[in-house]
Amino acid sequence: MRHRLRVTRVEAALYHPIVIGGQPAGSWHPQVDALIRRYHPPIIASVLAMPMPTADGATIEWYSDLSDQPVPLTQLAAPARAQAEALLAERLAVLRNLAERMEMEADPSQHNLVQALRSAAVQPKPEHVFVIGGQPVVVMWGQAAPTPVVAPLAAAAVVAGLPWWRRVWLRWLILALLLLLLLGLLFGLRGCGLFDLPLAGQTEAGADLVGLKDEEGRLRDQAEALRKELRQRLESCPVPEEKPRAEAPPALPKTEITKPNLQAAPLKVEPKAEEAPKAEPKKLEPKPEPKPEPKLQPQAKAQTPPPQKQSQNCPPARQKWEAPEVVLLLDASGSMAFAAGIPNSEIEDAYRRASAGDRAALMRLKSMIQPNGKSRLDIARQSILETVPQLPSDVDVGLVVVGECQGADNYKFFAPNERGRLGELLSNVRPHEGTPLARGIERAANMMDGNSVPGVLIVVSDGDESCGGDPCAAARAMAQKKPNLKINFIDVNGAGQGSSACVVGPSGGKVYKMRKVDELPELVRKSSEQPMGGPGCKP
Repeated sequence: MRHRLRVTRVEAALYHPIVIGGQPAGSWHPQVDALIRRYHPPIIASVLAMPMPTADGATIEWYSDLSDQPVPLTQLAAPARAQAEALLAERLAVLRNLAERMEMEADPSQHNLVQALRSAAVQPKPEHVFVIGGQPVVVMWGQAAPTPVVAPLAAAAVVAGLPWWRRVWLRWLILALLLLLLLGLLFGLRGCGLFDLPLAGQTEAGADLVGLKDEEGRLRDQAEALRKELRQRLESCPVPEEKPRAEAPPALPKTEITKPNLQAAPLKVEPKAEEAPKAEPKKLEPKPEPKPEPKLQPQAKAQTPPPQKQSQNCPPARQKWEAPEVVLLLDASGSMAFAAGIPNSEIEDAYRRASAGDRAALMRLKSMIQPNGKSRLDIARQSILETVPQLPSDVDVGLVVVGECQGADNYKFFAPNERGRLGELLSNVRPHEGTPLARGIERAANMMDGNSVPGVLIVVSDGDESCGGDPCAAARAMAQKKPNLKINFIDVNGAGQGSSACVVGPSGGKVYKMRKVDELPELVRKSSEQPMGGPGCKP
């Protein structure tokens, strides 16, 4: 069981969970965590804290598998906070890319899991981020603040709520306003001779309901009569459209008079234009002599660059299909945390004696661990970082990391312009528990073509399989399916023990034993079987 550290606790009533597949998004954490660890290192999965509601459901406790003092992001100093925010943005981008990758597989059974992963990859609020040992951890993911309940609007029907006698007056008022509108239109048309329109007589409203209804009918009749009279007078209005038609014709003869002048002008210019080109070809004829001079200049420029010097420092040119695939299989097991140069037999002997209660052996075992950049993993990582930039620019480099028996972390191929990203991923690799070497060979071989495209798989390890697999059988199966794929093994321990020989044998690879720490970068170069060149070299 992994160590769990409580990060914080929050009242459940303050937030409402997003429901995915009938369950709160937080309840999908085990599946989301397993999915992330299947494709990425565990440090990527640690960005999501695990929610655990209390028995009474009043609070939600958030746990992490990291071990250090949790510090709220908002309480960090500006430099540390900026670094944590940048790392958080990178981790969330990895989760979003993984969600897109799973959606492309179009597996209906994974729909709810992908939705839970997407909800976890949303940018959180600053107060929901903690930093543990320099690593960002997000709480309250998959949760949304409760939407405010909108107060229902008061159903107030003004007209319906009025007494009956006011509703009658309201209808009469609407008709009166309609009459005023029509009268305004009539007064506005004074230019059409509409001066003597009869005004509607005002009626006195009585208190009797029957009299009001009669008045309403009379007003409607008058309004209809006014509409008819308005339409008749509008039709009888004169339309002054003849004046603009009389002004338009004088402009037409002016344009016709200018046309014959334009045709006469070019007739006089044509004989002058014929005399000019006669003198021009005579001036161009005496210029054949300087023409051979620019031909001599490119010959001199072609002689200046020394192609022989570039061919000595850079690899020879090759076709695109000749460029191989190179994949690095890095062992990140617990033994890679020990110092380089110490045989595994000595480490195992110290471990047995320390388990039996030998305090001196326990102190010796602790002294073998090098946390200051001198462990086997640190040296292997640095050697890879030094070698990858020197590979030819037509080679894509893949990466597979093994460190837990659950499986291997399979990364994509990195183009030459993405090799910096490969270095960032390597810097986050930490030693773990097991060495699933067989599983790592299978995952790396599945990435590569190995038939029409040649490939080289570089295994960087210090020990044997420790998760029950058979790396020798995996290497034999790979050699049968992909005969154009070779495995080279770099023994970081240098003892020459274990299964390295049977791993490289079926594909015709080699075992490179590290005798000294300084020679490991050179072993990585040799095992890649690629010519190294400077930054100015081309494929």
